[in-house]
Amino acid sequence: MRAPELAELGLPADTPQLLRGFARPNLSLRAAEVSGKQDRERRVDAALAEALGEPPAATGDAPRGKAIVYAPTRRAAESEAGRLTARRWRSLAYHAGLAREARGRAQRAFGAGELDLVVATNAFGMGIDEPDVRAVIHLGPPA
Repeated sequence: MRAPELAELGLPADTPQLLRGFARPNLSLRAAEVSGKQDRERRVDAALAEALGEPPAATGDAPRGKAIVYAPTRRAAESEAGRLTARRWRSLAYHAGLAREARGRAQRAFGAGELDLVVATNAFGMGIDEPDVRAVIHLGPPA
């Protein structure tokens, strides 16, 4: 930051600064146009398998990390969480329409590693700071 920017923040000109690049070789970004619901489900399942392996509930293996699946609507979050639970993923939906207790339970379970994934609207927040999140999947482009 330059001195004028520091001043705008109310910081002295000699404020220590840590500057880093944006290169993150451990991250990748993919986008795909899907041809319908079945194609989307197939791609979500493949992405989860690539990032996490098979559902631990189905194999008895230890989980290899967690994932967040973002859905564009509350209904889509509920539907996709149900579909993934039926596929033996330990998952819950999270959205603003849930009772506070249900949202808290889902967030605590996700943080504690009791869930493989959470299917959420943007009410879950994009700033989740969990070291073992291996995939973030969007069912539809974010607004």
